[in-house]
Amino acid sequence: MFPSSFSHELKEGETISIKLTVTVPIGCFDINRQNNCKTSIFLQTPEYRSSANSCKPLSNQGDLAFDEKGCGIVIESSAWWEEKILNVTGKSDRLINHPRDRNLNIKLGSITNSPEDPSKVWYNFTMPDVKIRLYDKDDHMINKLCSADTDPRMKTFDGKSWTASLAGEFVMYRDTKRRIAVHALFSSCMWGGQGHCGCGIAVKVENSLFAYRTCERISNHYSKPLIHHDTVYHICDDRHMVVDIGNQYSSVNGKLS
Repeated sequence: MFPSSFSHELKEGETISIKLTVTVPIGCFDINRQNNCKTSIFLQTPEYRSSANSCKPLSNQGDLAFDEKGCGIVIESSAWWEEKILNVTGKSDRLINHPRDRNLNIKLGSITNSPEDPSKVWYNFTMPDVKIRLYDKDDHMINKLCSADTDPRMKTFDGKSWTASLAGEFVMYRDTKRRIAVHALFSSCMWGGQGHCGCGIAVKVENSLFAYRTCERISNHYSKPLIHHDTVYHICDDRHMVVDIGNQYSSVNGKLS
């Protein structure tokens, strides 16, 4: 068995169909039982295993997802010559990856002793790896900004604007892999709840934390600012985050490298 090509290119979120041609039939001693004579060529991706005695769900592992039918390819004696299709999808991780493109491998093989293949022709079969070049589709987000100004007027990374007239603490950004989070605090700017303002921010990068708060209470109906603003520093070093306190504005820079 061999694929249409041993090298493919794929973008995150897209699916390709790899065609597989079978060159050796599945033997069957009884023509009346051909439907029961078959062999399974298992996916052994992303983990390399010496055999495929067990079939693990692979859709939630690694950078590739598969349209799994028996965790691989099933070749039946009655139609062994038919072209097989393996659908491969590049997973979108919503991250700008470094390096941006990844080289992956798909490994296919059969088990060493299958009762469904009495001819034993396909015992311990291993096909050479199919190489996949997975391209990052999130690189269009490089140098993009999201923001929240007083009211609060929000702008997302993809440039969409909207107004959030709400009181409370909200997650502006989160990266669970790098343990990065940005939270914003909104409350009423005046009595009667006629407007909302940003009155707090918290930024966490790895083990470093910076928080700044100007309101004592959070409410949709009244405003109660702090006489002395609260500031929290927990910066282990400048490897992950640098805070620059200015007269009017302060900047918090998280280092992602």
